[in-house]
Amino acid sequence: MSLTSLVSYDQVPYQSGSYRLTHPCYLAVLPTLFGVEPPPVRSGRVLELGCASGGNVIPMAQDLPDAEFVGIDLSARQIADGRGLLAELQIGNVELRHASILDVDDSWGKFDFIICHGVYSWVPREVQDKILRIGSRNLRPGGLCYVSYNTYPGWHLRGVVRDMMQYHVASFDDPQTKIDQARSLLDFLNNSSKPRSEAYRRLLADEAEILGRHSDSYLFHEHLEEVNEPLYFHQFVGRVHDAGLEYLAESDFVAMLAGGFDPQTAAILQDAPLLRQQQYLDFLRNRMFRASILCHADAPIDRSVPATRLARCHVTLDERLSFDRAAVVSSETLTATVGHERVTASRPLTKAALDLLNEAWPAALAFEDLVTAAAAKAGMSVDDGRGQAAVPESQRAMLAGDLMTLFTRGLLRLAVDPPSLASAAGATPRVTPLARAQSRRGNLVVNRRHEMVRLADLSRALLLLLDGQHDRTSLLNWLAGAIARGEFRVHREDKPLTDLDDATLTEILDGTLQALSERALLLA
Repeated sequence: MSLTSLVSYDQVPYQSGSYRLTHPCYLAVLPTLFGVEPPPVRSGRVLELGCASGGNVIPMAQDLPDAEFVGIDLSARQIADGRGLLAELQIGNVELRHASILDVDDSWGKFDFIICHGVYSWVPREVQDKILRIGSRNLRPGGLCYVSYNTYPGWHLRGVVRDMMQYHVASFDDPQTKIDQARSLLDFLNNSSKPRSEAYRRLLADEAEILGRHSDSYLFHEHLEEVNEPLYFHQFVGRVHDAGLEYLAESDFVAMLAGGFDPQTAAILQDAPLLRQQQYLDFLRNRMFRASILCHADAPIDRSVPATRLARCHVTLDERLSFDRAAVVSSETLTATVGHERVTASRPLTKAALDLLNEAWPAALAFEDLVTAAAAKAGMSVDDGRGQAAVPESQRAMLAGDLMTLFTRGLLRLAVDPPSLASAAGATPRVTPLARAQSRRGNLVVNRRHEMVRLADLSRALLLLLDGQHDRTSLLNWLAGAIARGEFRVHREDKPLTDLDDATLTEILDGTLQALSERALLLA
């Protein structure tokens, strides 16, 4: 990384947050599905290259207190920020080092998980090659290496916007001025391009929409940094093989699948070898970003992926389903909706399982526990000959197949040994110390599913009190006082409420706690 890039990260720190699919409990799903023994989630050793201020690695260390974490970054300012948070939280199983990726050698030891998110495409080739060498030399047998990178063909179009921004801001020195000028240029181009250039207009509009969702730090480091070198998937895989590694999968398994195409296109893709199939999928989808999981070249990968392999995982719905519960215990087909998706289930065991997952959401259930509970709900258990209830293997396999179908549609999540969370607020609700610390600093906190959650003012203030020491009565007293002092305004049907009785206060508190539980913030 150049001195210019180093200074830029100190001047404009990258917004450091969690990336769900980098969490060991999600990474371990991929080898499990491909018949490879996953690394230990709860006791593994994890290295993050380019950890910024630890926004990704610190929540994982809190989740997995028996695991060991090391994060490194070249920005002294960001490492200092992360160390300050660690000192406040007194989390002892993570170390943040101010170091270069080029400094990592055999003396750092071996790791079960190596994570490199948002770095590979933004560093020179020398550092890119070093990242993959670390993935080979510092990865334990059976370990996993996560690397994200910008890809062509999608970045050919984004690169046009980057080139124009680079040209426009070249005469400015102040980072914030560069950011403001880059946004102004995009607005100017977006508003002034002629109607006859429809493809060009679409490009500019798409980029404006993308950058409108992201922070200034994202724009600065994505478009205004000295280095941003995308590559084609097949080029990346070639480098992976040169380093003695193998491509296992995408961190988002669903993104690997050739769905959404007409039958003829799907048939051609299915007949292609995996790596060529993935490259052609990038061509068809104009893909611009990948997050790939790598392993040692000698890993015994079985890509047949039978549905029964998810029996080793925990399962949870991506979002809560909406359906008539009467169908669960009747002979009717259960029809559920989530967003624009429609799910149907006719098998009694599957209907019972969906009902249980909906009740537990957003918590995850071990597959074996889910099968047992669903069979009991559906009245399908049989005696195993030892006086214990058992589920016929054929029924287990059919349930696994139905759940796998939901997983491949993006409606179900799988995890290995995920952190626990509460599906509802208890008598003394609590959140993690990290979430409370983050809420003191802003309105973005990490939940128990390793996602960034943006809080409204009332939720953020309430979060500070959820340390397991405050019961409902004390929380109601705080809420009444805060509203009386004018700290929060309460509306119903767009009309302000000024006279709040106990029932209304209870409704507000319960609603806020329920919202926090649905956002996977409450601890069990």
